Amino acid sequence: MYNKIEFLNKSFTFIYDTVAPTATITLEDTSLKIGETSLVTITFSEVVANFAIGDLTAENGTLSNLVQDSVDLKKWTATFTPTTNIEDSSNVISLANTYTDVAGNTGTTATSANYTVDTTAPAAPTVAELTTTDLTDNKMNDAESATTT
Repeated sequence: MYNKIEFLNKSFTFIYDTVAPTATITLEDTSLKIGETSLVTITFSEVVANFAIGDLTAENGTLSNLVQDSVDLKKWTATFTPTTNIEDSSNVISLANTYTDVAGNTGTTATSANYTVDTTAPAAPTVAELTTTDLTDNKMNDAESATTT
């Protein structure tokens, strides 16, 4: 909205920003395994203020290293590290409406697309124990028997 005021043959234009900022959250890797991390990008519709890592919630993991892009001030990145020993195919990163734009308008909430986490270690292979009842030469023939447990 623009309002123009003329004062002693001087003209002033005021710009009122009443639009709430919006955001998009993307993960570089949406299928995380043991030892992996993913770059998370938060892109806002306009420059924001009062934005901190505490405004974000990550399911089955943590976010760290929140940094504003030095060229595109509407863009922020963080590192997502999945929790260990988790297998979950339905996860999102959520943004709360606790930030504002530079004009003071409260931001909107946002949610990332789904990502999967599989940080459970594979089960160790099992080795069958051979119990012999009548092997005498470590070779089995048709007349001998053995049991595995």
